[in-house]
Amino acid sequence: MYFDPESFNRDWDETFLLADIGILLEQFKRWQRELPRVHPFYAVKANALHPIISTLAALGCGYDSASKNEISLVLKCGVSPDDIIYAHPCKFASHITYARNNDVRMMTFDNEEELKKVKKLFPEARLVLRIETDDSEARTHFKGKFGASVSEGKKLIELAKFENMEIIGISFHVGSGCPSVNSFRKAIEDSKTLFDFARDVGFRFSLLDIGGGFPGTEEHETISPFEKVVIIIKNMTSRHRLKPTSVIRKALDEHFPAGSGVRIIAEPGRYLPGPAIELVTNIFAKTTTKDRVCYGVGESVYNSLTPVLMEGFHFHPQLLEVSPAVYGDEHPFILP
Repeated sequence: MYFDPESFNRDWDETFLLADIGILLEQFKRWQRELPRVHPFYAVKANALHPIISTLAALGCGYDSASKNEISLVLKCGVSPDDIIYAHPCKFASHITYARNNDVRMMTFDNEEELKKVKKLFPEARLVLRIETDDSEARTHFKGKFGASVSEGKKLIELAKFENMEIIGISFHVGSGCPSVNSFRKAIEDSKTLFDFARDVGFRFSLLDIGGGFPGTEEHETISPFEKVVIIIKNMTSRHRLKPTSVIRKALDEHFPAGSGVRIIAEPGRYLPGPAIELVTNIFAKTTTKDRVCYGVGESVYNSLTPVLMEGFHFHPQLLEVSPAVYGDEHPFILP
């Protein structure tokens, strides 16, 4: 069990985090077992605690970093720049320069303006074209915000060739907490379409980034949403599995089989550390009105509890019984 050292500098009744590194290891092994062909690039934004980053680095994980600060944090853990993808389609100019100065060459884009900005600041970059997906069933949606359509992608590939910029592959993101198998299937098919188009233009793509959105175990389900998605991707990467999702298996078998020379990566975020983290906060106030009782807790929906506001998450707190001599009438509780 890891105790956040910053908590030692806080008052006794403030919020802190507990991380069980053993559970993190179990999650990583589970990923390797279920998706042996897909190399995880952990999305640092999900949880940037040093022990999370350093543990995953020791396990050989790559990193999805979305800013200068996230790149810096990962580099300080001894991660090779080759194991970092700067996965934000819209980047600060100074952050692109920082990536160039630290030889972080792999980065995403999805529009003409970003392509020309990168050419000006980092012409040696190895670009990954992000395409849009159907994320209608996801908890967090990116369509309309990030990602080029297939037709837009073709124009960007032609433009990159004209501008003498290197594109190495395609990426997509089906949205956070996406349970839809069809979203992955369609995005992989669209990726193949652009792989073929790029070959005709003169590129030889070598990377497919299937993004994030992999959910963890949901309460009361015998098979987690992650494992449902895993069944799809495993079916798409093996010619010998007979599963109900045979249509999707056939898609990747046909388009990106083993031996095709295409490296497949993904950007799991909260899937990896989520089950390993406990938030310990405090009930510090109570208000009774005519029809309800309201409690004040030491954490906010604008901080660690953002998923409540943004994605409709429902946490199930566990009350901790403690000595009144320590906490008086206040009670901390854990949010798993």
